[in-house]
Amino acid sequence: MSRLATLDFPADDEAVSTTNKNYLCRITANDLGSQERARTGSGSTPTILLNLPEQFQFSVASAYETPFAQGLIDNETIKNFGRVMGVTNFVTQGLTAQVWQGTSETSFSMTFELVAKDDPDKDVVQPIKRLMLLTMPDENAVGLLTPPGPTIDFGSTAEQFSFSALRQALKDKNPPKVIYKNTISLEIGRFMRFPSVVVENVAVNGKSLFHRTGLPIVATVDISFKTFVVPVKKDLDGMFPYSAATRISSKGTS
Repeated sequence: MSRLATLDFPADDEAVSTTNKNYLCRITANDLGSQERARTGSGSTPTILLNLPEQFQFSVASAYETPFAQGLIDNETIKNFGRVMGVTNFVTQGLTAQVWQGTSETSFSMTFELVAKDDPDKDVVQPIKRLMLLTMPDENAVGLLTPPGPTIDFGSTAEQFSFSALRQALKDKNPPKVIYKNTISLEIGRFMRFPSVVVENVAVNGKSLFHRTGLPIVATVDISFKTFVVPVKKDLDGMFPYSAATRISSKGTS
């Protein structure tokens, strides 16, 4: 049983200072809900709600190289002959072209401020614990460590790539898909949504301001995320589900 499943996750309106969804960050750990239901027979998918910071940033990058910029000829004798003739490595302008090597995952970072309104345990300590646990492995029944975030569901994925499934996919022109499980989704207000992310880092910055119970009444948490897989162009509408262009596109295909 996951340690996360033993936590009492708050209702949507707890531990945040606003109910305006435009200013809320919603982190949903989908695997925890299934584990809680398996443990108790009830329960919903746990959600961590945090007030959005004033600023946040995200980035995506493509890598390019010039693999042919030194020419296609490896023979040093021929290269030296070319230099004598005033030709550098027999390189044309076209051979200096940038060649795409790949695109990185979309990565982003945020700094959240946690301030106790009434209960420092509920408002500060418990959110910190839940966020930290999103980076910590669990143990399976035989004591082996399991990842804290999304993984590939090899059983379901294998079915997608079976001979009969591939033949049907070619017929339908619908490529097979890799199936994921234990996903962690992230929503940034109504601005962006990521269906599957990994939490790379959680850094807690505390202050020596304590409640009479000895618990902190304020803390900041720096969190780094990145998408589980590299997004492709068709994923953009899903990343910006509330944009006008996405709504128009959806209506046009309905």
